[in-house]
Amino acid sequence: MSARPARSVLPLVLIAVLVVVGLNTWFAVSATRQLLDSEHWYAHTWQVIGEEQRVMATVTGPNPDESFRVLEGSCDYYYDVCNNRDLTAGENVEFSLTPGTYSIALNDVAQNCSVGAPNPRTVTVVANVQTEITFAVTCVAITTIRVSATTTGPDADQYYRAEVGADCPLGPCNVQYFVAGTTATIEVPAGTYPVRLTDIASNCSVSGSNPVSVTASAGSTANVAFQVTCTALPVVRVTAPTSGTNPDASYTVVNETTCDYYYGCDQKALPAAGAVEFKVATGSYVFRLSAIASNCTVTGPNPRTVNVAASGTTELVFPVTCQ
Repeated sequence: MSARPARSVLPLVLIAVLVVVGLNTWFAVSATRQLLDSEHWYAHTWQVIGEEQRVMATVTGPNPDESFRVLEGSCDYYYDVCNNRDLTAGENVEFSLTPGTYSIALNDVAQNCSVGAPNPRTVTVVANVQTEITFAVTCVAITTIRVSATTTGPDADQYYRAEVGADCPLGPCNVQYFVAGTTATIEVPAGTYPVRLTDIASNCSVSGSNPVSVTASAGSTANVAFQVTCTALPVVRVTAPTSGTNPDASYTVVNETTCDYYYGCDQKALPAAGAVEFKVATGSYVFRLSAIASNCTVTGPNPRTVNVAASGTTELVFPVTCQ
């Protein structure tokens, strides 16, 4: 009588085992099918994206450009949300793209060269078809404009900026910085250009026309010489007469108006019994006396504002009392 319950349970156990085996088989078949589908999609995706769009540039004419930049898509100046490749003349670059319509542009072209229209170009990419795009670039001979500046007078300016082109300073133009006594050399296509000398110190001025018009033929060199005359800069003379016991021996004077994030401030060491001079242009300036000992205080405001006239010396006094 005790064996009957065991016999009645056995069929249930066998049924449960068959159900588990069946479920495992179904899951295994399903997983295998998904894997095969995934591998098929991967192969298809590789085949479509792997279609290469080849871009070339043929260059003709004198003084040819040798390097360019190919842009695919709508580039953003700040975020660069486009594909781009460097392209050397006579070679090619390739883009792997999915089927669709794209814009391809040739940029960074030398100013004496031009790209045959259209640029950019609209390209339709078809699966399994390679597309070749050739930009024709034509260049013309360049000319050289040499700019110099002869400077006379006290407190002479040392640095200038030469500008060649009608769109300076806001638009595209040719710019070169140079030191007084040297020459700026700028290459442009043959033509007529305004040549301007800028970045001139406030105590200096150009004698004669500025800008001047220059006509230069291909392969030639045009020389432009500016005459600059300077006058003496006004001076701010700073002192810090110190009194009391245990006097401070020296300080630091800072011209805070000149402070710059990258270049710092114009500052000088000041002996307690001496003076320092700052040559500045006409205008309003803020000076601070710093590096003061803890037992000393400045009488009056610190920093102080001074208004500098066109010439002469402006006296600035920071009285200091020490304990």
